[in-house]
Amino acid sequence: ADGYDSGGSDEREFADAWLMRAHGHNAVDLDEIDAAEDALQETQFLLDDFAGLIDDFESQGGSARDLFEIVRQVVNNKKTEAGETN
Repeated sequence: ADGYDSGGSDEREFADAWLMRAHGHNAVDLDEIDAAEDALQETQFLLDDFAGLIDDFESQGGSARDLFEIVRQVVNNKKTEAGETN
């Protein structure tokens, strides 16, 4: 009635194929966006969890600077054992 109908599935498939050829490079991958948002949320969770551990460590009388230095030394020792250089 409005003139915007198709004559069948072949026409719709050809139209879809043309749209992908002409504009597919601008397509948005919603699954990729969701995965990136999930990864960002997981990273934020880990950062919040780590901040909580630092707070607990300091509340027990520890120094965050001392803890960071110890962690840096452990990482450097592991790199040395593995034969890596900075």
